[in-house]
Amino acid sequence: KTERQIANHLQDIIQDGAVIQYGIGSVPSAILSSLSQHRRMGIYSGMLTEDLIPLIESGAITNETNTIRPGITVGALAIGGGDMRHFLHLNKEIELHPAATTHGAKYLAQQDRLVAINSAIEVDLYGQVNAEVIKKRYIGAVGGQVDFMHAASTQQDGLSIIAMPSTSRDGSRSRIVATLSTSLVTTGKSDVDIVATEMGIADLRGKTITQRMQALRKVAAPQFRDELDKTMHRTML
Repeated sequence: KTERQIANHLQDIIQDGAVIQYGIGSVPSAILSSLSQHRRMGIYSGMLTEDLIPLIESGAITNETNTIRPGITVGALAIGGGDMRHFLHLNKEIELHPAATTHGAKYLAQQDRLVAINSAIEVDLYGQVNAEVIKKRYIGAVGGQVDFMHAASTQQDGLSIIAMPSTSRDGSRSRIVATLSTSLVTTGKSDVDIVATEMGIADLRGKTITQRMQALRKVAAPQFRDELDKTMHRTML
């Protein structure tokens, strides 16, 4: 399964002791599930989901490295059914805070080892992210992606990750593109450390524009690489 392949690529990139922020969807869910053997992890996220429950119960998440609230799982909102409500009820090791706290720059700047895991609709060959517009239709606001990706990418021990399938669901469209389909850029290229698809990982840290293009081309689906090559030859710096 595509989500599992993406998660497998990231297992060794995400280190023990990481403090995780994650977005919604099947890909972040698969990544969290793949971290069951990790230890001393923390959660400092805009959203909390049921995916956390087995990780907390197994001891993978202890929040001992959570700089802002040691020992506490922190989020702005919680999503889930009965299991989630039962787990949250009178649980002193989970706190919900206003978004001004969870997403605030002055707070995120204090959070060590922050790993931001988010998804996208498409990423261009420079590493710019569109997470808002599909087929000229606006499907969602920026959310916390920009806040957490910037914070994670600017910390010495942080890591900002975009994780997504390499193609649209029906396989007709590449999600690694020469040019974004919209003029709106959700997350700028300088705030993206890693782009992961089922094809592998593009580590963009410290790379030139040409090197970034080459790395992103490798994680595109093979049937779309020739078209990306044409753009690369025209624009390489």
